[in-house]
Amino acid sequence: MSHSNGVTEGLNNKIKLIKRIAFGYRNFYNFRARIYLQRLYTF
Repeated sequence: MSHSNGVTEGLNNKIKLIKRIAFGYRNFYNFRARIYLQRLYTF
């Protein structure tokens, strides 16, 4: 049985994308909330 870190790599890429798009967020809490929303609607 083979193991892959593809899911983790995909999540990291989505977070990096949100980070690039959301450069203007005022604080870390808004940024974190955006990541949680993305995860909620992705899975």
